[in-house]
Amino acid sequence: MARRKRKVKPLPTIWEVSDEQWSIIQPLLDERDPPSWTGRNRIDPRAALNGIIYQMRRGGQWNHLPPSFGDDSSVHRTFQR
Repeated sequence: MARRKRKVKPLPTIWEVSDEQWSIIQPLLDERDPPSWTGRNRIDPRAALNGIIYQMRRGGQWNHLPPSFGDDSSVHRTFQR
């Protein structure tokens, strides 16, 4: 007896974090990776997360990130933390 495969609509590709997702993620990041008291200010954490998602989806070198995500070195450093 052959089983019919159910057609499943694929989820949309995530390139950026929605406002609803960010409201869940931001408190977790603030708790687990708080900013340092000294040193330079960090880049926008939401833009960095979007850059990380973009990089993981696209692949390639970190220094080829679009400038809209912030400095590529800072996004990579955020990813490593």
